[in-house]
Amino acid sequence: MNVKAEEFNDAVQVVRDWLPQAESELKFRAISEDEEGILELIDKHEVLACSSCLFQFLLMTAGKLKSYL
Repeated sequence: MNVKAEEFNDAVQVVRDWLPQAESELKFRAISEDEEGILELIDKHEVLACSSCLFQFLLMTAGKLKSYL
C-alpha cells in the first residue's frame, strides 16, 4: 500500500473509532437544564453531524481510491 493510501486508511480508522462513542454519548446523556449545558450539547451534535458526513465522504472516496492503487 502506498503512503497516501495508508494515511487515508488511518484517517478513516480514527473516525470509525470515534463515531460510535460520540453517538452513544449524545443518545444516552441526560439533557442539561442550564443554557451552557444545552449549548454544549448543540455543539456536540453539530460536530457529530459534520463527522458523519465526512465519514460518508471518506467511504465513497475509498472506493474511487482503490482504482488508482
